[in-house]
Amino acid sequence: MKMNKCAYGYVRVSTQKQVMDGGHSIEDQEKKIIAWCELQDVKLLYTYIDKGVSGTFMFERPQFSKLIREIDEGDILVAYDLSRVSRNSRDTAELIERLEKIKAHAVFIKDGFDTSTMMGKSMAQMASIMKSMEANYTSERVKDVMQSKKEKGQCIGRPPYGWKKADDSPGSGLVEDPYQQNIIKEIRIMRDDKNYSWDKIADYLTKGKFVGPGGYEKPDNRGRRKPKKWHPNTIRTIYNRKPSDVPTASKFDK
Repeated sequence: MKMNKCAYGYVRVSTQKQVMDGGHSIEDQEKKIIAWCELQDVKLLYTYIDKGVSGTFMFERPQFSKLIREIDEGDILVAYDLSRVSRNSRDTAELIERLEKIKAHAVFIKDGFDTSTMMGKSMAQMASIMKSMEANYTSERVKDVMQSKKEKGQCIGRPPYGWKKADDSPGSGLVEDPYQQNIIKEIRIMRDDKNYSWDKIADYLTKGKFVGPGGYEKPDNRGRRKPKKWHPNTIRTIYNRKPSDVPTASKFDK
């Protein structure tokens, strides 16, 4: 049955990779929304796009928040699939409730859910619960893997200041970086023996052009680069870090 109604499209991509990936890219989602509106004889008023935004905190997303403020009685929120809008069962329930209050509804093309019907509403809520369970399970698995890597002395992310990867192999442990370790020793001497404040240490390291965790500034017109400014909080973090907390290669069998 044809509907002479108005719709607002919603597109979300959480990573740069999804911007290009087929099925998840901005362009692909927009095409499917336009095609659905044409097939149903629905006038597409505008498509809101959140780029590089997480699937959590639905009502805090900039463009989605605008959509919710704009949608009116009889309008339709159209998205490629439910996961583009919500992965949280509580948020999904709240969204359906908000739309019902203004006599609007949502359509999720890929899933085939239309919240204007009791069946569509129930299916959307059930699917959201399943997505929430899946997301929680994945999160726990990631935490377990990360903890396991740490216990095995494998580097997770960027090495802390004072250390570098032992080699280029995946999961490499860490070894001391001689240059950075000398700076750490200077920091301890200034703090413990000379009783320098964090600000004074930061000023000393910046003026001495010591390279910190931030690396270098962008090259000037002559191609010269200078180390970035040191900050007191950065120095405090380096000072308070215990060597025993660092997964060095020497402490573990690789």
